[in-house]
Amino acid sequence: MFAKYLRYLNFFLKTTKEWALPAPCEVLIYDKIGIEYIQRYLKTYSFSILHIRGEILNIPCLIFSFFQLALWQGEPITAYAKTYVKITKPKLILTFLDNNARFYTLSQITGVKTALIQNGVRGEVGDVFGQDYILDAQDNHVDYLFVFGKHIARKYNSKISGDVNVIGSIKNNLVQKIKCRPKYDVLFISQYREKPTKNIPFITAGDGSPVNHQSFYADDLRLIKLLHKWCSTHDKQLFIAGASLDNQSKEMQFYESVLNPSDFTYIRRKHIYHSYNLIDAAEISVFIDSTLGYEALSRGSKAACFPFRGTRLKTSSYVFGWPGNLPAIGPFWSNDLNRTNLNQIMTFLNTVSASEWSRISKLYCGNIIHYDPGNKLFVSKLESI
Repeated sequence: MFAKYLRYLNFFLKTTKEWALPAPCEVLIYDKIGIEYIQRYLKTYSFSILHIRGEILNIPCLIFSFFQLALWQGEPITAYAKTYVKITKPKLILTFLDNNARFYTLSQITGVKTALIQNGVRGEVGDVFGQDYILDAQDNHVDYLFVFGKHIARKYNSKISGDVNVIGSIKNNLVQKIKCRPKYDVLFISQYREKPTKNIPFITAGDGSPVNHQSFYADDLRLIKLLHKWCSTHDKQLFIAGASLDNQSKEMQFYESVLNPSDFTYIRRKHIYHSYNLIDAAEISVFIDSTLGYEALSRGSKAACFPFRGTRLKTSSYVFGWPGNLPAIGPFWSNDLNRTNLNQIMTFLNTVSASEWSRISKLYCGNIIHYDPGNKLFVSKLESI
């Protein structure tokens, strides 16, 4: 406990401080993450951001939070948030941080309506639906949940009570699909993240065992090598859509560890919406379990999915379309990776007609992730709230 409070003291010394009381607002944004995606829909409302990671600290709210019981129960962030809400008097508390368990009880402890927006593909490994992530589902309530599709909607409601609304990915919906002649034969969607500087596991598997950076991304390298062989056989050029906005040279070097620089073209990510332009211009996109891959499917793009990482992470929540109950192998996906499966799926996507692809993708993807250009569903619901 003492070490915990030392960390908060360190935050206090380093953070930017506000000395005036925060102004009342209609919408309070819980954590600044995703503000660049949702602020355009808040232009007609007064809104404020509640920073919970120490970026900005409101001193009057901090002082008043000392009168909150939660502070003395070891929950200073909850005490600070409750105080901030009491002072700003919002009609709605909105977050893009949908995997923050502390947010799930904010509605009960403040009496203010809350809403969360699903930020990415969710699972059971270090995520919302892990066995130890939410200790008591009966205590969790969010008034409005905005989620990708019907399958995940049911899963959210098994952990969190509230009004669940299927809107798709709010980021994806912001970008109108561009109809153009394909520029990229085969586009692999990279999920590369830099290795942690500290000697800690990159991720923890479903059974609690540590998984390091090299082991986690071994699957990406295995897939990219098979993909290159297919491209070489079928006279296709392989492109890699970079995930990094920073450290792009390290990402490119990562793939050069198994392929020659002449074997692929690395496309640097230029801005937060750039990746959507790439998948719209790809003849075939390929991914393991990337949110962007599912977004490509929702946009009607041809995409192959090989979500075989779940075997390494000892969880079933990485299979295609989870938590929907879909076959292990389908027309454009396989939960196992081998050269035969990859060749069959890639050849199918290479030859299937546009009309047949539209029918098949809607059949399997309709309940996984919705596409609503312009976020009309979200805007309509926000107005009604």
